[in-house]
Amino acid sequence: MNLIKKYYKESLLLIVILMVTVKLLLIDYFIVSSRSMLPTMTIGSIVFVNKTTNSYKHNDIIVYNDSNTPNKTIKRIVGISNDTLKIMNTSAKAKESPHIMHQYKYFDSSINNYRLKDISNIEISKLTNKNKYKKLINTKALKFYGRNWTMDNLGSLWIPKKNHSIVITDNNFSLYQHIIENETTLEYASVINKPYTFKNNYYFVMGDYRHHSRDSRGYGLIKETTILGKLLYTLY
Repeated sequence: MNLIKKYYKESLLLIVILMVTVKLLLIDYFIVSSRSMLPTMTIGSIVFVNKTTNSYKHNDIIVYNDSNTPNKTIKRIVGISNDTLKIMNTSAKAKESPHIMHQYKYFDSSINNYRLKDISNIEISKLTNKNKYKKLINTKALKFYGRNWTMDNLGSLWIPKKNHSIVITDNNFSLYQHIIENETTLEYASVINKPYTFKNNYYFVMGDYRHHSRDSRGYGLIKETTILGKLLYTLY
């Protein structure tokens, strides 16, 4: 009997050690705390991420540390390092990036005099009466980049790649100021009209619920070293 108890205790200990090791080194999980990724995931969804990945591509869903909030943040990669990104009337253009899951607000002409309705573009593609829906274009100005850009019309914006250099000018300083301040202690006078070499790879991320997401449109590009992992599986 004692040998059996010892066997089960050792087996349980081994399982616990294995689980902790997997969580620390290979896989982790997070709970979605906002609606910014609708319809892909909802508040309370549990997402499992691969912590060993160090390569990210367009449309990957990632979890990363956001200095603007105490919670881990979950968004979709829209632009990768060395992309030139442009958003025109909600459509993001950056190489091969379909973004098929994004959800927008549409005016529905058949309900309560053009009532706004949240519909994903994958749902719109399946409708036979598409003409009755008109997409809402958000015209509220973004302050972050120092441009006359909005949530639905932004760019062109080159996304920095590690060890690549550009000349910082009065025309582009506001675009990269948040990166320069994060990577160095240099001030405006020390970088203006001089080549600057970026020390990290950066990504432009957005929530799938485009009009209800705080993301790179509002707080800038995210550094690769802040990424905790890439989505493996979502448990609803």
